[in-house]
Amino acid sequence: MNTKNCDAFQTTRWSLVLQSLSGSESALDELISLYWYPVYGYVRRRAKSDQEAEDLTQGFFARLLERDYLASADRERGKLRAFLLTDLKFFLSNERDKANALKRRGEFPDLPLDFLEKSDHLPAEPLGPEELEQWFDRSWAHEVFDRALTEVEQYYRENGSRELFDLIKPCLAEVKPGIYSQIAEEMGRTPNYVKQQVFRLRDRFRIAFRQIVADTVDSKDEIDAEISHLLGALMK
Repeated sequence: MNTKNCDAFQTTRWSLVLQSLSGSESALDELISLYWYPVYGYVRRRAKSDQEAEDLTQGFFARLLERDYLASADRERGKLRAFLLTDLKFFLSNERDKANALKRRGEFPDLPLDFLEKSDHLPAEPLGPEELEQWFDRSWAHEVFDRALTEVEQYYRENGSRELFDLIKPCLAEVKPGIYSQIAEEMGRTPNYVKQQVFRLRDRFRIAFRQIVADTVDSKDEIDAEISHLLGALMK
C-alpha cells in the first residue's frame, strides 16, 4: 500500500499528472477507472436517455485522451474534482454533437467503463442543478473511500492478515459496544489486542485516504480542505 508522507508532496499533483498522461495510456486508464462513475452519474441526470448518457460519457473522456487537450489542462488550477465537473458542464453545453460524431465514426476509445454494473446505484429521482452537484461530490467521495479501503485490504492480504482485516473491518466506521470482546473471543486474543489492531487499521486507512486526496489537489495546502469537503459530502 502506498503510505508515503503527504507533507513531502512531490510530483503527485494532478496538474502534473494530467500533463504526463498524454504519454501514458495506463495512467489515463487508471484515472478514468477511478473517477468515471461520478461523471457518468452526472451526465445521466442531464441526458435524454441512458444510451445518450453512455455516449456523452465516452465522448467526454475521449476528449481527455486528446494529446493537445491534456497538454494545456494545467491552465485550470485547483482540484481535480472541480476541474472535471467544470469541464464536464462545458462539454455538455457545447460538444454533444462531437460525441455523436465520434460514435458514428466508431472512434470511441476502449475505456474501462462498465455502465451496467453501476446503473443500479444512480439516483432515481430528478435532481436540480445544486442537488446534482452535491450528488457528484458525494459519489466522488465514495469512490475515494472505496479506493482507500481497497488499498488497505490489499495491504492485509499481502501480509497474510486477510482474516484479521475481515474481522475488524466493521470497526472502521463504528465501534459498537462489546465488539472488541466479541472479536477477541473469535480470534482467541485479548480485547486490548483487538483495540490495537483497530487503531492500526484506522491509521492505515487515514494515510491511504489522505494520499489519494493529495493526488487530486494542486498543493499540500489544499489537502485538509478537500478532505473536509469530501467528508461533509458523505454526510449529506
